[in-house]
Amino acid sequence: MSSAKLLDVSQTNSSLLMPMVSARKVSLFRREIKEWISPPAFEILIGAAEVIAEGSFDTTENDNPLFLGSILIKVDLSACSSYIQDPLDAAAAKRLTQMILSDQIAREVLTELALREAERSAGCALFELQTEIDASHKGNELSICIELEGLVRPR
Repeated sequence: MSSAKLLDVSQTNSSLLMPMVSARKVSLFRREIKEWISPPAFEILIGAAEVIAEGSFDTTENDNPLFLGSILIKVDLSACSSYIQDPLDAAAAKRLTQMILSDQIAREVLTELALREAERSAGCALFELQTEIDASHKGNELSICIELEGLVRPR
């Protein structure tokens, strides 16, 4: 049993309770509603995307070969309407742009996609990839831009 004293509300000075709003009962639990991108729906969006990759080679201060690239992913949300039940309008595109920047799973999927596309564009394996992801929308079209740089893996 706890040695802490319980407060007997009936014997306290009523002036101490004045600033508080009167309540007969309080909830035992706090509730929080969270929203994130559905992984299957995100897979559908990425599957319907137009992906454009470009890049060039440079060298680091130590003369190590470096690939600098840009991956543009464009998704027309209306193209996915037969697979996703939610309305795929400008409001959905706006919510997606905000979530992509904070959703860890979406960022991991995008980073993997960027690595695949960068390696395809570079024609070689890359490592120590650093990425910067940005998302925007125009109407119901979602645009994701991934700027990246990675060292060229020696053979």
